[in-house]
Amino acid sequence: TYIFTKKRTHSSILNLMAAFNGGENPALDLEGVPHGGDSEFLYRSELPNLPPHAEYGPDEVPFVKASTTIISTFAKTGNPNCNEIGFSWHPTSSSNPQYFNWGDEFKMVPGRLREERLQFWEDLYKKYGYAF
Repeated sequence: TYIFTKKRTHSSILNLMAAFNGGENPALDLEGVPHGGDSEFLYRSELPNLPPHAEYGPDEVPFVKASTTIISTFAKTGNPNCNEIGFSWHPTSSSNPQYFNWGDEFKMVPGRLREERLQFWEDLYKKYGYAF
């Protein structure tokens, strides 16, 4: 079994969650794109009380095409890699932690995703884990 880890940093102008919860709300300090944010590329649904789905801009079309290709390839084969993208998304492991930065450019980033958060929980367990 392979584990593919990703961090999506490309925020579409159509991303309503980012607009309402982060980018346009200075009271919230959020980074990146919410869970399920890539579903905007797969499903075009009209939601009540929200503006209709807009067309993608010229800067977003390549990202949307690549994203839908990666997602559909993974759904079909269990592996997100395909020749059409021209990029290899490598699985992560404890001996070689890495993640795919799904941003304006696709790239593999060495290290663990959200290292600071993981380190907090590891330190907490080291300090208090004996109690459990």
